[in-house]
Amino acid sequence: MSGSNLTIYFVEHHPREAALVLSSYSAEEIQEFLNQLPEKLIISLIRYLYPDLAVTCLIEMSSEQSAIILEQLGVDDAAKLLSRMKIKNQNKILASMSMVMSNRLTTVLRYPVGTIGHYMSPGVFIVLEDMPVSEVIHSAKNTNNEVLADIFIVNDQNILVGVVDMKDLMFADPDDTAQQLMKVPDIVLNVRSYIDHIKDNPRWRYKEALPVKDQKNAFVGVLKRSKLNDEVSNEKITTENNLDLMESVIEIADLFWEVCFSFMQPSERSSTKGTKND
Repeated sequence: MSGSNLTIYFVEHHPREAALVLSSYSAEEIQEFLNQLPEKLIISLIRYLYPDLAVTCLIEMSSEQSAIILEQLGVDDAAKLLSRMKIKNQNKILASMSMVMSNRLTTVLRYPVGTIGHYMSPGVFIVLEDMPVSEVIHSAKNTNNEVLADIFIVNDQNILVGVVDMKDLMFADPDDTAQQLMKVPDIVLNVRSYIDHIKDNPRWRYKEALPVKDQKNAFVGVLKRSKLNDEVSNEKITTENNLDLMESVIEIADLFWEVCFSFMQPSERSSTKGTKND
């Protein structure tokens, strides 16, 4: 493959289709092709490549280049790819990232696949409860964090105490504090809970994201409805399925033992001495 003008045009305007075409080539051929492309096009292709293939390509790059690409992809997509790498590869790339991005990804990666913590978005805009409305609006305009429709309010210990709709802030008295406008959240998710437990919660019908707390009740991020839908449909949440499988195996073993026991002679059932027939 070569990075001809026609090929580059196709990648630039149809990255999803281009990634699908690339998937039919070997990892070595894909890597050779990526080396001929501008960085912005590499990022587009990595976003749409099959995750395992994208991971292979990222590992073959320098840790600095991989870090740049993953930072551009954002926390959600970067965490999905990093979680498929070995720890040593993760650490090399994280060490090459900005401290802010590295910390956010480290927060997500510490939780097992299948838990809310693994899929949450940690970098959202929050404010202190005593901040006046004018300062909240000014901070929202200048923050590097993601601003959602719901603004989450925390106290000085980072404990979530309330939530306020951005629309309410826009029409509020500039001198009012966030505490005066906030409402108590309907629900706060536990970072270690499994995603299967909340995927059917009725609040997802009208909420863009739900807040997440850690074991110390500190606010650590949000679980987005879009992220939940993506993961439920695309990822195999296996942790709890393994527990169900183990229970099924035990039940089958019990049943098998009962059948075998029914064929044993009474003398064999009551004997405490081991024999070759046992």
